Amino acid sequence: MEPAEAQGNLLLDKLSGAQIFFTSKASRDHELQVRFAQAEQAGLKPYLIPYGGSNPIGALGYLNAMRELSEQGLEPDWIVFASSSGGTQAGLILGAHLTGFKGKILGISIEQESDLFSRQISDLVNQTALQFGYDWSVTPEEVLINDAYCQAGYGVLTSVEIEAVNMFAREEGILLDPVYTGRAAAGLIDLTRKGFFKPEDIVLFWHTGGTPALFAEPYSSGLIQ
Repeated sequence: MEPAEAQGNLLLDKLSGAQIFFTSKASRDHELQVRFAQAEQAGLKPYLIPYGGSNPIGALGYLNAMRELSEQGLEPDWIVFASSSGGTQAGLILGAHLTGFKGKILGISIEQESDLFSRQISDLVNQTALQFGYDWSVTPEEVLINDAYCQAGYGVLTSVEIEAVNMFAREEGILLDPVYTGRAAAGLIDLTRKGFFKPEDIVLFWHTGGTPALFAEPYSSGLIQ
């Protein structure tokens, strides 16, 4: 259902002149295929981007990001980030292998339980490796996912996201979004308080964007403490 007011990313889409179609989560993938076929039939040359950009091309972006991290000479013990559709984590995992990264790649799940999600991510890692000619693969058991912070549901703002967004803004001047990086940062904060990381560990929090959501309701009014 189309919102009564265009805010956040939807506002940016409308400003860009995008033609927008609304559908349900259950019908999302089917509707995407239908619209793609319609564009082809109309003589256009559409490029299909799956949910979250999570395909081998999308994963390649974070593979290259790991190469950039390696070139910067930073060697954290942990990389912690928001993991939603799997592309970010798949790229980081494959990039870690190719760069000889010795730390651990920990995704904080935004909406999915770890058992099925880890299989989805390992499949994408292996598809990406195959497509780009890398002779390597992973198993679901090698994919590190923490799903303890997604029980409220996708996009549901809770006290832990509110604390994380405010803490990062006030202590570090870093703007998180309420859906993805805010939830991942909440997981990072909680794990730190629980002693999950060793005191000597270097932990890199990887910010994956999403700032426009800060200016959309119900988030903008709900975030102020």
